[in-house]
Formats: sequence, C-alpha cells, structure tokens
Amino acid sequence: MKKGAYYLKIVRIFSAIAASLALILIIAAAMFISSHSDRERNVLTSSLMTQRETMRGTLSYIRDSINRLVANEHVRTWANSEWGDTDYYYSALKIYQATREETTFQDYLDYTVSVTGQDPRAFVITSQGTLEKNALAFTPDETLMQDGVFIPGVYRTYRDNSLLLVTNRKVDDSILTFLTTFRLPEELVSGQSFTYSVYDQKRDVMIARSRDFAATAEKIKWAEDGSTTAIDGMTCFTDTYADLGISVIYSFQPPRSYSIVILTVTAAVLLIVCVIFLMYSAAKFLYRPVGRTLQEVTQDGDEVRDEFEVIVSRCRDIEQLSRDLEEALMEQKLLSEQQKYRAFLRGVPYQPGDNDATSFFTVAAVQFMSDDEELNLLFAKLDTHTKDMPHLHFVRMNFQEAALVSKADTARLSRANLLESVRQFNADLNEKVEMKCGISDTAEGYDEIARLYGRAAEILSYRYKFSNKTVLTEEDVKGESERASFPLSEFNRLITALLASSPDALTIYDSAVERNRKLSFTEHKTFSYTMINTAIRYFQDLKTTPEELLSRPVDWTALYACSDPAAAIMEVRQILASAISVRREKDELESSDLVGKMKDYINSHFRENIMLVDLAAEFNLTPKYCSQLFGELSNDNFKNYLNRLRINEACREIEKDPEVKITALGLSLGFSSANTFIRVFSKYVGITPKLFAEKIIKEKR
Repeated sequence: MKKGAYYLKIVRIFSAIAASLALILIIAAAMFISSHSDRERNVLTSSLMTQRETMRGTLSYIRDSINRLVANEHVRTWANSEWGDTDYYYSALKIYQATREETTFQDYLDYTVSVTGQDPRAFVITSQGTLEKNALAFTPDETLMQDGVFIPGVYRTYRDNSLLLVTNRKVDDSILTFLTTFRLPEELVSGQSFTYSVYDQKRDVMIARSRDFAATAEKIKWAEDGSTTAIDGMTCFTDTYADLGISVIYSFQPPRSYSIVILTVTAAVLLIVCVIFLMYSAAKFLYRPVGRTLQEVTQDGDEVRDEFEVIVSRCRDIEQLSRDLEEALMEQKLLSEQQKYRAFLRGVPYQPGDNDATSFFTVAAVQFMSDDEELNLLFAKLDTHTKDMPHLHFVRMNFQEAALVSKADTARLSRANLLESVRQFNADLNEKVEMKCGISDTAEGYDEIARLYGRAAEILSYRYKFSNKTVLTEEDVKGESERASFPLSEFNRLITALLASSPDALTIYDSAVERNRKLSFTEHKTFSYTMINTAIRYFQDLKTTPEELLSRPVDWTALYACSDPAAAIMEVRQILASAISVRREKDELESSDLVGKMKDYINSHFRENIMLVDLAAEFNLTPKYCSQLFGELSNDNFKNYLNRLRINEACREIEKDPEVKITALGLSLGFSSANTFIRVFSKYVGITPKLFAEKIIKEKR
C-alpha cells in the first residue's frame, strides 16, 4: 500500500493520543486505588442501611399491629371475659378476623401476629385459626412456656431466617401475650458482606448469625438507639426497641484493598498496552481507504507525495454527482404536483408555481365496485398507470373515491386524453372488478378544477341507473331531472326511519312522491316499482312478512301489475303506515324487556369474541336495526357497553392479582390481541394496564 505525507501525520497524531491516554490511565488507576476503600465502605454502608430500613419497617409494622390489636374493642372484651362464656368465643372469632386483616394487609412484610391470654386454658388466636397452647411449636430447642404461660422474649424458629417475638401487654386488668413471627432480610441471613444479632433485653439472651459476632455484640448490647460503633474491626449499628424488649445490631467488615491495588495496576498496564495497540490499528484502519484509493488510481512505481491530490480529483467526481442529484430533485418536484392538484380539487387556496391560467382541465371521479381489501391495490394500480402519462394526474380523495385531472392546451385534447386513459385502464382490469367513472365537462384555468370535480362526482352518483356503462359523461345524464328521482341517500334514510318506526319515514316517503308526481306514465310506473321494492326491502330487513306483522297478506304481484301507478304508490304508503303503527305498539310493550335480555346476553358472553352480528342473530334482528335499537333503549352503543364491561372486569382482576400477565388477561376477556386490549384499556381508564397494576401495588404497600 502506497504511503505519503498524510500517513506520517496520522501516525504522529495517534502516537500522541496513545501517550496521553496512557498517562490518563495511570492517573486514573492511582485515584481509583486511593478512593476504592471509601467507595466500598459507602457501598456496604448503603446496602446495609437498606437491610436496616427493611428490618425497621417490619418491626414498626409489628409494633403498630400489636397496638391496633390492643386498642381493638373485641380484644378488650375477650381479655375481660371468662373462659368458655359466649362473649369469650364471639370475641375470639372477631380477634381471628382482626389478625387475618393485619397479616393480609401487610402480607408482603412476611410476619404473623397471634394473641393469647395468661390463663393456661386460653386459646392462641392466629391468622390461620384458633389453636391450643400445647399445639404450638415455634422453636426447635428452647422452652416457650412455663405453667401454661408464654415467657416474653425473642426466640429462634424452625426457619433459619425467622424469629419469634413474645411480648405481654396489659389490657384493662388483664395481661395478653402477643406472639409475632417475622422474617429477617435475606441479605442479613445469607449474605457474605453483613451479619446481625438480636439482643433479648428481658431474658438477657443474644441471638446472632455466628458465635464470633455474638461475642462482639455482647460488648455493645446496651448501646444507645441509633448509635454507630467500631469494635473488633467491624462497623456496627444499633437499633433499640424498648417497647418490644429487643435491640438489633447490624455490622459489616470494612474491605481490604491490597488485592484491589494489584488488580488495578495489572488492569492499568493491560489497558495501556491495549490503547497503544488500538491506536496503531486505528491509524492503519483510517489510512486504509486512502491507501486503497491510491492503489486504484496510480500505476505501479508511481511516487505519491501528497494523498490530497487524489482527494481533489475525487472532488471533481462529486461535482458530477451533484449535478445528477439536481436531476433527481427535479423528479421530486414533479411529485409535488400531487399536492397541488389535491388542493385544487378540494377547493383549498393554493398558489401554483407555474401561474398557468390558460391550460384546459377535465376531471374524472373514479370508484371501484370491489371489496374494501382490494381498493388500495386497485387505486395503487391506477396511480402507476397515470405516472407514465405526464398530462394526467392521480389524487386519492378518500377511501372509496379518487380523481383524475387531465391537463392540455386545448379543451378537445384534454377530454380526449382523459377518456382514452380511463378506457385503456378499464380494459386492463380483471373482469371481476367493476370500475365506475364520472367525467366532467372541460374548463380553462386551475380555479375551475374544484367545480369540475364536484360535477364529476355528481355525474358518478348516477352510476346505479346506468349499471351497464363504465364511463358516464354529461351527455349520458342530460335530462335526468325529468326522470324519476329517488337517490340512494334518500332510500337509505327512508329504510333507516322505517326500521326505527319513526313518523319521519312517512314524511320522507311523501316528499319523494311529491317530487316525482309530474312524470310520464312510463317513469311514474318505474317510480312505483321503486317504492314497492322499498317496502319489500323493509320487511326483509325486519326478517318478517306482512302476514306475521299485519295479520293480513299483501299481494305484491298485483301491486306490480296495477295499471294506476299512483294507486300502487298510495297502497304501499298504507302498508308502511300500518307496519309502523303495529311495530310502535309492540316496541312499547317489548322495549323494556328486550334491552335487559340484550345486556344479559352480553354479560354472559363478554369473555368470548362476540360482535354485533352475534347479538343480532341471537334476537333475530338485522345488525343495523339491532345497533339502532340497542342505542335507543340503553342510551349507549354495543361496542362501548361491551368494552366498558370488559375493562371493568380487567380492573377487578388486576386489583385481585397485580402480577397477572397482561397478554393472557386480554385474551381471556375476548380481545383479539394484547395491543387491542392495551389500547381499549387506556381509552377507558386513562393509563395502560401495566401502569394500573403498578399503581395497585404501590397502594397496597
């Protein structure tokens, strides 16, 4: 690999960096050794303080639990009752419930509280039940009782990390004994860094983790509460609990640092060697691209004095790349045309950069009669088709409709280009996919695009009347105002009002009839067929027949064959009016009972993946009518009611077990995925299930 002045500079720079880093490592090693002992001591002290605070918390809760039990009226009644009478047993039951509450509320501290009296016959009331004194076995080798009375003090238990505390409290004229077992912090019992001892002030007994520390603890057993003592090379902390009759002594051995010195020096030497090696490798690595470049652009035997001469030549290449980038940006500029035409189509103010007001525009509104899953694919295909035609611009207007804008110098060319492009694209479509397109007239200037799109969409609205045509133009729909007019939107409003048994249904019906009164006989006949079909559709949506609902048959064939369209239309109105009246009477009788049955069904199946169609099928209704009826009767919609029911159940289960798996909980409540469950939970509760569980855990503490 060829080398020049640049290589020598890199070597000198990285040599200086390596020397500086080596000096820094030496200084850091010295500082680390000097501060290690203090740092280790602080770490041990902090860790021991954590165990100490845990122990303090446990003993504090024990003291509070005993005080609450002493203040309990049932404890006082039990203490003053004679053994065997009614108050004695009834109060014993209440004390059992109180001990259960104490241990249940503070179960994460792992302690138990039991109560008994001085009478040898007295029961021991625990959170697990009521036992006789001689049935208890707490300690492996110490005597707990004398003549049926527990001896106050601290005892080891069968569990190595637990102690038994026996204390007496005076309640009125009686003395009660409280037996409390509590777990020592795990680090104090099994950790290598700390040790502990508990001094029983009443029996003058020292319980320690080891015999050596027991001897040390004997020297400071009367130390002041909260004091810190250094003895026998150990640092000790003392906590005294006079009301419990115990002192707790914690200790740790300060670390010895001579091994750290050896390790630190060794590590420093190794790091210095590594730094030198890394700097050398880095210098070679950084120079490698330059060296390879020189190898490629020079001939064997050529002398290279300055590598930057090669860099200058490469800069010239970059200039060429910059020019190529400018061309790419020009292509990107073409994409901004999409944004411009979207603004014009929606009537949003937009200042075009070209200020071209002389071009002619034609707009097409396009829809596909296909499943929702295929719409995105079809519109993407149409977009790709238009990219090869600079005169044509594609804009997706909404989920179901897109617009095509054709721009040309003349009106004839603008319209011809659009028609040819649409027909060519339709010819390439799968035979199972049906495309409908409404094409506007042609106008000059950008300001006309919004109007042209509105007219194209209006022309497209006639697609149901021209089921055999793909492309609709102004010529196709000319004179449509003289034909029967019953738009799909008005049909949907009429069906919706009929299903709701609303009086507005007859108003909508009369309005449509009045608007279509002045028609030719043929068109009037066609309109009567439309209204008969509407009535038939109404009974189909109700999943019933005129015989079942009105108790009389309807001869639809005779209505179709009626020679007087107006009479047929009025007959249909009477049928619909009778149906609305009958259903309103039935709804008034059944509404109060139906909503209850719907809610009972949801309450029984909310853990399943039920949907509105399931509820509708259960009550023999159409989903649309079922949704409308449920909303009117319960002032809520099906989805909100179901989700609230599931989320309320989720909250109860998290409160019961905050550690429950969120994914399993969501699936057990009928949600399709954990993400759906988290999203719905956050919507109704305001926080995620995980944060809700953490909040429950904090409240329990």
